Amino acid sequence: MSALLPDAAQLSVFLTASLLMGLTPGPDMLLVLNRSIGIGFGAGMITMAGIITGAFAHTMAAALGLSVLLIRYPVSYEIMRYGGALYLAYIGWQILRHGNGLDLDPSGNTQQNSWRRLYRQALLTNLLNPKVALFILAFLPQFVPPSASNPASRIMVLGILFFVIGIVIMTTLAAMAGRLRRWLATHPMALRGQATVTGLLMLIFAFGLVWSGGSHASNLPPSS
Repeated sequence: MSALLPDAAQLSVFLTASLLMGLTPGPDMLLVLNRSIGIGFGAGMITMAGIITGAFAHTMAAALGLSVLLIRYPVSYEIMRYGGALYLAYIGWQILRHGNGLDLDPSGNTQQNSWRRLYRQALLTNLLNPKVALFILAFLPQFVPPSASNPASRIMVLGILFFVIGIVIMTTLAAMAGRLRRWLATHPMALRGQATVTGLLMLIFAFGLVWSGGSHASNLPPSS
């Protein structure tokens, strides 16, 4: 295991950078907070599981070199970018329309089906965000030396460390949001206000994804 890790100095930089990035608000964090406040801690954990699954898929793609296709074929990036923006906008609209989690069970579905829908929504929110794929492609390889004999394995190990930090952060936030839910339950106007802010922020992220095109590969390492 230690042979797959960078030296102590680089590892320290990697862990610090991962912690700071994990604390940066984004669609994934907003979705975990929204589901934890609107439905409960368990819903936040299901949402987090979907997000981590998507991020793991992006990491696998980076380790296998598949993410490079987003650079070599700009049309693939554009398709993914617009698809991701549309899905973020859809989630934002659903939150604005129904509030915190009220869109999950409009026709009397079972709790199991609601959990599946939570997981699917979180998974697609992460998978359809090309910035996640390009971030992983740009970030993780920086800590893998060119002379490494097993770069794919190193990228996967670093990805796992990155996910562990993300899991700790999101679990803590979900637990705090779950506690806040008890207070918000007695203040419906505040609960509705939180949902409105979250929905609007998701729409802003969607528009940001649309208008961020054109420079998606400017900070990426050159593909070989």
